[in-house]
Amino acid sequence: MDDLQRMREADDASAAEEEAQIRQAQREHERRFRLVTAGELKIKPAAWLVRDYLEKNSLAAYFGPPEAWKSLYLQDMACCVAHGVEFHGHEVEQGNVVYLCGEGFGGLAKRFRAWCIRHDQDPEQNPVLISTQPAALTDPVNLASVSGVIAKAEPDLIVIDTLARNFGGADENSTSDMGSFIQACDALRIENDCAVALVHHSGHMDKNRGRGNSALKGALDWEYRFSRIDDVVEVECTKSKDHDRPTEQAFRLEVVEVDTDDAGLPVTSVTLASTDRPKPPPSSPSGKWQLKALAVLGQMTDEHRDNLKDSGHSPEQARVKLADWRERCIDREKIPRNRWYEAKRTLAESKQICVEGYFVELAG
Repeated sequence: MDDLQRMREADDASAAEEEAQIRQAQREHERRFRLVTAGELKIKPAAWLVRDYLEKNSLAAYFGPPEAWKSLYLQDMACCVAHGVEFHGHEVEQGNVVYLCGEGFGGLAKRFRAWCIRHDQDPEQNPVLISTQPAALTDPVNLASVSGVIAKAEPDLIVIDTLARNFGGADENSTSDMGSFIQACDALRIENDCAVALVHHSGHMDKNRGRGNSALKGALDWEYRFSRIDDVVEVECTKSKDHDRPTEQAFRLEVVEVDTDDAGLPVTSVTLASTDRPKPPPSSPSGKWQLKALAVLGQMTDEHRDNLKDSGHSPEQARVKLADWRERCIDREKIPRNRWYEAKRTLAESKQICVEGYFVELAG
């Protein structure tokens, strides 16, 4: 057999093998891709990883400004899932957790130890698996390598902290690059049948949305916004694809001693503790008719106080009849009737006035 014939036979064998692989791929695709009638679709009960806040096999993003404790929140959730501990009063399904860490390696050991101490768990037995470096998920070669390592852990939750640090060298603002990142997250989610949670930054110009291309929000099953007011962080669900949005959460920091240094001084870290949401400051009235109606009410209140004082009664008992306020605003001050009703409603909703039955008074 000459060399040319052997080359032809090798090419034929290679072509036959390639054709067999194509047919196998087609059969596999046909097995997965099929059409069913709407009547065949079954309603599946929610499979919660964290009751009311995160479903299994879903994609979620948690965004906010720097120092809004986003990472701390996901580290808390990761530990709760890994240990089967309630997440601030919400039941969890215990499972394996992989944490793709892109930043904050220095404080991570202290934070995880603080969580274990606060929840009476052995820090040396914390089963959360943490990456030693970021994962460039938009790089196909790197994604394949990372996916293989993650699959061995059989995760129920993958935390990607942060999106930017694990994005790779691509552009967050590019629809194409963000699409590649979403596909990577979906691949991790589908291959492992797990939830994927992204720690993300808020937009540069619009703090009420995540940074980068808007394609991300369209792909999400869950989205949560973090906002900090003094020493309290509020967490609000801004997207829930298939469920009612859960109740807003509020947290404060709790300091935990995790070690001592060479001088015998305490080494501390922090964990999250649930707290009450701070009361928003009363909003100031705005608009010509609101201001005018409020001024009239203040004037009438002062008149009633003077009358009570002159008659020997306590001025604190002063109250204005709602009908009298309306009549003076509309008839004497010439506030249009519809504008007065609108001003009354707005002032009551913003807690500038209190309406009780037939009476009205200034709040506070």
